[in-house]
Amino acid sequence: GPLIEAAAPWLSLEETPVPTPGDGQVLIKVGMASVNPSDIHFIKGEYGQPRIKGAPAGFEGMGEVVAGQGAYAESLIGQRVAFAATASGAWATNAMSDARACIPLRPDVQDEDAAAQIVTPLAPRTRASPAAPPSGARARCRCSRTRAPPKSSSLRPRT
Repeated sequence: GPLIEAAAPWLSLEETPVPTPGDGQVLIKVGMASVNPSDIHFIKGEYGQPRIKGAPAGFEGMGEVVAGQGAYAESLIGQRVAFAATASGAWATNAMSDARACIPLRPDVQDEDAAAQIVTPLAPRTRASPAAPPSGARARCRCSRTRAPPKSSSLRPRT
């Protein structure tokens, strides 16, 4: 199920190359990424889609678009966005996504809300019997806010 006591059996922190966006994709400097039940199922190999060795985990997050390829992708450069991680996982310093999977954010949207804007709101609708989290519970992965290094840190599923 979507519960783990410790991340170490499922994840490892590693350095990975900074992704290069292809046509219609953007590179995002991740500010924050959410952790939701589908992420936990995924890292445990229970989600029904294969884990890719060496690829970061995490389905959604928020950050600043730092590069893009294609007219719409390039128009997002410099913007703060919520994103679905369609081309690389969100639990990384840098993530790549299809530009169409990015939502430009208003300045008044908090990072915590933006990072959980796409996948997380849908999760309760997919459960047969929704359960409320413990009072005050909150899970998130905060990533570096410094300039992008030649390598990117990421949390990757152990295989």
